[in-house]
Amino acid sequence: MHGRRLKGELFGRNGALSTFEGRIDICYTLGLIDERQAKLLHKVRDIRNKFAHKSASPWAPEPC
Repeated sequence: MHGRRLKGELFGRNGALSTFEGRIDICYTLGLIDERQAKLLHKVRDIRNKFAHKSASPWAPEPC
């Protein structure tokens, strides 16, 4: 099906909308959010990425 293929191309592993950044950018481009909102969402994305890529997670079990 064309729709299923298109969805995969947009949201798949390397799709234009596969990342939070891509989704923020497309929402801004389409006028769904304003510049201020886009900047705030990019800050949230940056914080999330820094936290997610830290070597130690606060939820990781303590070593025995």
